[in-house]
Formats: sequence, C-alpha cells, structure tokens
Amino acid sequence: MKTKILKPFLFLAILAALMAALGPVFRPKEAEELTQLKGLGEIDYLVVGDSEGWASFQPMEVWREDGFTGYNLSKPGQRLQDFYADLQTVLETQHPKVLLLETDILYKNLVSLTEFEGLLTSSLGELFPFIRYHEQWQKVLPDLSSSEKNEHTPDYARGAYINGTVMPYPDPDYYKAETDQVKKMPWLYRYFAEQIVSLCKENNIQLILYSSPSPKNWTYAIHNGLEAFAQEYDLEFIDFNLIQEEIGLDWSTDCLDDGDHINFAGSRKVTTYLSEYLASHTRLTDHRGDPAFQIWDTDLRTYLTTTGQN
Repeated sequence: MKTKILKPFLFLAILAALMAALGPVFRPKEAEELTQLKGLGEIDYLVVGDSEGWASFQPMEVWREDGFTGYNLSKPGQRLQDFYADLQTVLETQHPKVLLLETDILYKNLVSLTEFEGLLTSSLGELFPFIRYHEQWQKVLPDLSSSEKNEHTPDYARGAYINGTVMPYPDPDYYKAETDQVKKMPWLYRYFAEQIVSLCKENNIQLILYSSPSPKNWTYAIHNGLEAFAQEYDLEFIDFNLIQEEIGLDWSTDCLDDGDHINFAGSRKVTTYLSEYLASHTRLTDHRGDPAFQIWDTDLRTYLTTTGQN
C-alpha cells in the first residue's frame, strides 16, 4: 500500500530532477549571447523596458557624445519578471554601474489571475528552464550535433529601435492635467521592481527610473505613483512627459504612432538629455580612444551612415 502511495511522488521527483538537469540544454543560446553582451568589452550601463524603452534610447548617441558603453535590452511586450531573470544572468559576466529603467513596464494593465500566472510561470521557469523555453526542443538536436560555435555579432544600434516614421500627436498639452491622485503600481510589478532595487543595491548599480514621452500610456496619477516609489527607495526619477519643452520635443515631428511612441528624432532628444545626466550624475568612464573599444567606433560609423548623420 505504501509503495502505491509513494510511486506518484517518486515519479514527480524524478521528473523534476530531469527537467532541472536539462535546463542548460533548453535555455536558448541566443538569449545567453545577448545577456552576456559578447564582444563589446566592459558595459557601463544597461537600458531596460518594453517598447517605450526600446524606442526611446539610442546607446550609440551616448557613445558619440560621452564615450560610455551601454546596451538597450528593452523588448516590445517585455515583462518585468523576465527582465529580472535576465539581469541575474547578465551579472554573471558583466558589471554595469548604471541601470536605466523605463517605467511603462511597471504599469501594465493586468487582472489578478494574469498576474498570478506570470509570477508562477516566471518563478518555475527559473527553476526549470524547460517551462520557460519549452519551444527550444526543436533546436536541441541540431545544436548538440553541431561542432561549430556560432559567433555573436553585436548589432550597431546596441539593441535600440530606429524608426523615422512621423505620425503627429494632436494634443501636446496632455501633460498639464495635474492631479493629486496616485495610481498604485500593480502588485506583481511592484514585487519585481523591489527585487530589481535589491539586486542593484547588492551589485552597487545606480538605478535610474525614466518615463519616455507617451500620451497614450502616461497619466499624472501614474507619475505620482512612480514619484512615490522613487522617494520610498531613494531612486532618481526623470519624467520626460513633464520636461518635453526643456528637451525640445515636438509632437508634430517626433512622434512615431499618434502618441504611443516617440520616433528616432524624439529618441535622440531623450538620449541627449540622459547622456548629459549620466555624465554629471554618475562616475562612468569615457572609453573613446581606448583601443580595447575599437568596435564601438567601427559600429558608430555604421550607425551614423545608416541613420543619415554622416
């Protein structure tokens, strides 16, 4: 009788051990190469967010102006819990001094069930990569049978999105609707935001929050919620929705898609401000002229030619 009762538990224990052992096989090599940032040398800072972060920051502009090395790890639809796991992987091989976190990723519209599902799958996915990367089984056999390693080729834009499309937004005064209301951060994102704060402190990383100009995603109540969070954890917070006149943002020329994202012209204005901020509020090193960072000059020439700045 005891044997019959123990059999299911024994089977689950063996299955769990097998899934954990196969974890390195199912974790995608592309993700490892990206998070390890191979071939770029020392990385001074990282940028993370969803599509707002992806479209709003150009690391090569920072290299050109101040010689700081950075990478934009933002992705459309990025979930904060997934980035937290990726950041842990990054810190195994890199030691960035600054993390720029675009805040749209902190205010997703999620129902409780979806939040719980995201928390559960992310947590289990770290223990058992098979869950998070189950689709990788199709690539396992070719990868294992190949004797050649795929070399990583860094992209010249360092992860950023470049799109010069112009679709103006008709209400540039949207940010003037001031309120004392505070919109609380969804509990799942607050939890992982706190985990990222702790991870940054443990690794002596300066965490800077910034909100990209985005009428369709921003409200004053969200600003107040972010400001309260920043004050609670003694973080720097830059809201470009409130300083758009200072950076010269023009919604008739700098908008990509009718108030959702800024385009390439707008991202250069945001990046210029943040580059100056990094130069005056951090201790990052200017690597220009250092032979060890020659690839950055090479890729800068490609970046400038491709974006029509040559």
